[in-house]
Amino acid sequence: MKKMTSQRRLDIVSLCLALLLALTAFPSCSSPESVETYVPVSKTDSAGRLAFVADMSDTMSTYDFSIFARIDCSGRRFETIRSFPLKIDMVSPSGKEYTETVYVPVSSFEEGNMSVHDFCETYRSASRPSECGKWEIYITPPPVDGLRGMGLIMKINR
Repeated sequence: MKKMTSQRRLDIVSLCLALLLALTAFPSCSSPESVETYVPVSKTDSAGRLAFVADMSDTMSTYDFSIFARIDCSGRRFETIRSFPLKIDMVSPSGKEYTETVYVPVSSFEEGNMSVHDFCETYRSASRPSECGKWEIYITPPPVDGLRGMGLIMKINR
């Protein structure tokens, strides 16, 4: 059996220290600054809601939420839309339920190409949850022809 030389031991120790330093110096698995989730209308639940999950586990952060949507319809059909109310149900990690209705002004929609209308509106800014953890958020859109889906953007303010 061969004996390990002191130089060989030193090389192995140096390699292990370099690897340890690299693993601690470059935390590549850090959490993102924001999370965007899009749910197509075809994925509504039996109550007509679109389901999202917001992980608000970081107790030191506040959270900004924006809601976005896309509607495909001609200008004339779009002009018949008078309001765009969104029923929002939130369920805390412990099961407490909160409900509100938010009214998105139709004037906030921007017309894009080919009769596509989009909006992205701030829903909440600098929110600090009453409970930390994963919240369930359900958005019930109004019955509008041409609605493709809706999305939720959660920005994490560290």
